Amino acid sequence: MAKARPDSRSPLSPAARVGGFLFAFLIGWECLLPLVQVLESGRVGGFLAAFLFFLVITFVGGNRWITVPLRLLLLPVFLHPLLFHQMPWEDPAWIQLAVSHLITDLEHLFTGEVVPAPVLQTLGFLLMLWLIASGYRRFQERGGGVLVLFLAAVIHLSILDSFTSFDGGWAIVRVLVYGFIALSASRLVGLRSKTAGDPPKPGGWVPLTLSLLLLALGVGWVAPKPEAGWPNPVEWIASQDDRAQGRKIAKIGYGNHDQQLGGPFKQNSSPILFATVDVPYYWRGETRDFYTGKGWQSTLKKTPVDPVKPDRGESELQSGFEGIAVKKNDSIVMVERKYPVLFTPGWLRWVEGINADNRWEQIPEMGGLTTPDDEWPARYRLRTEIPVIDEDQLRQTGTEYHDLGEAGNVYLQLPESLPDRVRQKAEELTRGEDNPYDRAAAVENWLRSGGGFRYETEDIPVPGQREDFVDQFLFDSQRGYCDHFSTSMVVMLRSVGIPARWMKGFAPGEGEMVEVDDPKQKGKTVTEHRITVRNSDAHSWVEVYFAGVGWIPFEPTPGFANPTPRHGG
Repeated sequence: MAKARPDSRSPLSPAARVGGFLFAFLIGWECLLPLVQVLESGRVGGFLAAFLFFLVITFVGGNRWITVPLRLLLLPVFLHPLLFHQMPWEDPAWIQLAVSHLITDLEHLFTGEVVPAPVLQTLGFLLMLWLIASGYRRFQERGGGVLVLFLAAVIHLSILDSFTSFDGGWAIVRVLVYGFIALSASRLVGLRSKTAGDPPKPGGWVPLTLSLLLLALGVGWVAPKPEAGWPNPVEWIASQDDRAQGRKIAKIGYGNHDQQLGGPFKQNSSPILFATVDVPYYWRGETRDFYTGKGWQSTLKKTPVDPVKPDRGESELQSGFEGIAVKKNDSIVMVERKYPVLFTPGWLRWVEGINADNRWEQIPEMGGLTTPDDEWPARYRLRTEIPVIDEDQLRQTGTEYHDLGEAGNVYLQLPESLPDRVRQKAEELTRGEDNPYDRAAAVENWLRSGGGFRYETEDIPVPGQREDFVDQFLFDSQRGYCDHFSTSMVVMLRSVGIPARWMKGFAPGEGEMVEVDDPKQKGKTVTEHRITVRNSDAHSWVEVYFAGVGWIPFEPTPGFANPTPRHGG
């Protein structure tokens, strides 16, 4: 007769449960907190809260038919503040949006497409926290939970310390303290359960444990420390490539450091905003007017504006176009990361959902909307207008820019140090054209396809102290990304007398087109686009001024399409 296999698990005492829970939570805190710095996200607290709840359910225990559904219910509870916090919890629209994104993420997963999947990734991370909390309880029942969790935390923090900007020194020390105390307590509990007669008492064990811990830390603190025998792996790998010497690698995204352009960047696909729009379009942020030879600055003074929705009694913003067809674009925007800019898919007419008491400012001629106040809208509805390009109409515009006023000279500014060959190339490209539109199109086409330039984000040099950014790109490196192409077009157009400015924001993003019920007419449907805009969509393009019409977008960067509709299109 076969012997029954003994159950190695032992029931945990209330004190062991409390101690195990506290140790697991502290370890989870130390492991999750660095992600705020590494991922540049302020929402790691949501994951920490989820881990705390999973631990509570795990250590309290109970019927699995109750605890498992409870954990499943917690998944959407935490998904909302992590990804859809800008929408009210009671609004079912966020659930529909989450399901839609999850289906899209799963489709990409099964088709093998390597694209960002925020909903699927977030759910997967929450499930991992669930498994860690449950697994630790099981390990602890078998006597090895403390050691497993301790070693996993040290490895995790060591990897972050080696491969990211996170300094894990003190975090590892704290984990060592937690682990030493937990291992000592676990050993004491084991001895008390096995020792007959007179088991060891905690009163003498605790001081001994703390003394040994302080002694170990003190020796480690004062002992001489030789230099590391192994270099930082990331720095060592970079050092083997001459192209990486003396160069700082930036992370792609929307920023305010436009004074020094150039250099490589690394991709970052974290979401910036979610939106429902009538027409996918450039997300206009801010313009820059003054080219220094190295980058861009703003010299135009911002003026106060009141952009709130007109049904509150205030006037909508003035249209930015005259004598040209425009297309209305209504949008609902949910901001994932706040910036000092109100991003708008087109030329802003009004916005609803912002604090009416905030001070909103705008560079003249719709150069972007910002506020010096600290409050930013997490969700807003707005109306913008998009120009419809009519090439024949734009060809009829003149070369007198009196309607720009004093700003006309600003948008023709160039540094005296600009090399002559930049001007000469611009004159060569536009010599056969007799109107501003065809001249602008000639420069745009040359940069996109005719000049032999290459779109590149990694092998990008930084201009030397005496080099002009545009000159170095056009005649030396001939490789770059949107900042190189857009800045070059603005400079070249200005050199032949055409007002132009540098516009930065985001490309339209990616999403899906869906049919929904028309709220104005029962029985009919309308088409809307559900868009996700990511850090990797950060973009810059060109706006050219046409007399009597307004600012028209141009897209000189290869691989990017100008979303502005055209007459007859």
